[in-house]
Order: sequence, then C-alpha cells, then structure tokens
Amino acid sequence: RLKELHALFPQLEGWKNQAQSHETKLAELAVNFAVMEKDRVARIEETQQQVGRLENIVAFITKESQELREALKGRILDVQQLRDSLSERENACRRDIDQREAEMQALTRRWWWKLGKLIKAL
Repeated sequence: RLKELHALFPQLEGWKNQAQSHETKLAELAVNFAVMEKDRVARIEETQQQVGRLENIVAFITKESQELREALKGRILDVQQLRDSLSERENACRRDIDQREAEMQALTRRWWWKLGKLIKAL
C-alpha cells in the first residue's frame, strides 16, 4: 500500500502545482477584474457627467430658441404693423396726389379759358 501511495506522490505534487497555478491565475483574474470594474465604473460616471452636460446644453438651447422664437414673433408683428401703416400712408399719399393732379388740371383749364378770353378781348 505504501508503494501505491509513494507512486501517487508525484501525481499529487502535479495536482498541487496545478492547483497553485490555478490559484495564481484566479488571483490575476481577480486583479484584472477589479481594474476593469473600476475602469467601467469610471467610464459610466464620465458618461453620466457628459449626459448631464449635454442635457444642460439642450435645455439652454431649447430655452434660447424659445426666446428667439418669441422675439421673432414680436418682430414679425411689428413688421406687419409697419407694413400696414406704410400701406395706409401710401394710399393717403396716392389720394393726395390724385387730388392735387385734379386741382392742377382744373386750374390749367381755367387758366387756358381765361387766357382765351383775354386773347379774344384784345
């Protein structure tokens, strides 16, 4: 029996060495896993910070675009009012010009009429 046990000793040493090798690999894997997990957590935090910054930028742009939209609406109303006012003034000027032209024609006819009477009288 002792010979059998003695014959198993080299095999037992091989298993012990194999177990130590596996324990060493397991320790290395644990260290690598810890490093990778730390890196993953850091990347997640960085991504969350970037998302937060992007959300702030989007909120700012949304607010600014809404303010610009409101300002443009106000400007458009102002321009429409100015256009309407200008149109009214243009129509008033056109009526005034037409009236002045009619008066001028009337004065011209009267002047020619008086000139004709004066020529006949001479």
